[in-house]
Amino acid sequence: MCGANARIDEYKKSIRLDESVSPEQLGNIVANAVKDRGLIFYFVWRALQDMHPELDADEVMMEASRRFGSHKSKTMGNVETAADALLNQTSKTGMLAFNQEIKEISPERSEKHIRRCPHIEAFDEVGCTKEEKIKLCTKLLMPGDYAILNPFQSIRLEFPKNLAADDVCIMVTKTLTKEKGVSEE
Repeated sequence: MCGANARIDEYKKSIRLDESVSPEQLGNIVANAVKDRGLIFYFVWRALQDMHPELDADEVMMEASRRFGSHKSKTMGNVETAADALLNQTSKTGMLAFNQEIKEISPERSEKHIRRCPHIEAFDEVGCTKEEKIKLCTKLLMPGDYAILNPFQSIRLEFPKNLAADDVCIMVTKTLTKEKGVSEE
């Protein structure tokens, strides 16, 4: 038993378990976890296509993303403005893992730029074409992003650019005017 404990201690030391984690390391840890989630998403999508061609795999994955977003919406807290919507779904780990930069914050319009997407990295790893990455990102995963904000009727979410097709993903939240039900531009 003594040898086993020594080996455990040696292993803990080799992985530097007791050392602090830098912001860069934390970002990479979270990015790798998100990347694994992207790989699972991709392999479920492919397995549905291969094993159950009678099903619409795209529709199943869109619905799964919507349900995930609806579940996550419960963690959003109070959302009354575009600023609330953007900030309440932005975290330190998200900023680090996705290389996010908040570009604008106001009650009417808020914007952040995302320069890294572990989901896209996962899709690259398995050899997805650009068309597949665009479909996986915008058609199959993004319904989750929209569902997160569905309970907040005064908020509109837009992605004028995404990393599947562009060099940056731009996320914009807008507060809709109460009188007209349209966004303030």
